Amino acid sequence: MTDHRRLQRTLFRMQHDADFAARLRAEDADAVASTGLAPGELAWLRAADPRALAADREGRRSQQLLESVTSEFALTTHPAVARTLAPSWPRGFAASPEFHAAVSGGTSLPLAFGVFAARRAREAGSVGLAALAALEGELARARRLPGCSAAPAPGCVVRSPEVSLLVLPQGSFALATALRTALDAGAAPAPSALRGLHPEASECVMVHALGPARAHRLREARAERLEPLVADLLRAAQEPLDAAARRRFAAQHGLDAAEVEAVVSDFAGEAVLVAG
Repeated sequence: MTDHRRLQRTLFRMQHDADFAARLRAEDADAVASTGLAPGELAWLRAADPRALAADREGRRSQQLLESVTSEFALTTHPAVARTLAPSWPRGFAASPEFHAAVSGGTSLPLAFGVFAARRAREAGSVGLAALAALEGELARARRLPGCSAAPAPGCVVRSPEVSLLVLPQGSFALATALRTALDAGAAPAPSALRGLHPEASECVMVHALGPARAHRLREARAERLEPLVADLLRAAQEPLDAAARRRFAAQHGLDAAEVEAVVSDFAGEAVLVAG
């Protein structure tokens, strides 16, 4: 029985990556194994006209894919940040292992692009690009969360599963903010913004999926830089914290217990923490 879904996914990969299509036609073992297709299905693909597969009038198909996967990565793909890479670097996504793994597995292409961008940034030694790829990738992941907030035991609080914490080089959030402001104003960011990162130090950024999850629609998501003590509290709240655990946290950090409870109350009101 023909596996139409695998066949369609392999055809999509061939259409967007000419090298993969050529390797598949040449019966390259790795390319063949990556498809999961039966010999008869592979024979059908190899018999397809290569010119028909590669046809892409005015590059519309490639451009449509690029626009789709990068729409949530406006900062990562900003030319002022990715100066160490060729301007066309995002186009390499369609030939990347991240692209092929996502198509084969039926997972999100934008999320795969975030992984691809982070890898390319590391290879280029671009700290700013890697930080932005991590931040925008986490925001993209948050927008796709299904939404689930089981309450802990009475008297306890726990960090919402819709909240994640990112450790980034110090200055990453300010860089993202400066770039976002420049993009919204239709201007280029000030060069000083690009020199504001301090890789030897770190900061914690909270990413929070907002609102209810809805079918076929992405959620809103926000990012916020956290002060170290607040970040420590949210890290501790990955597991449920009862009143005694919160008092211990306050004592360990030289804080008044009432201060910690006030922060807990605020975060519970914002659905950052879930109270039992």
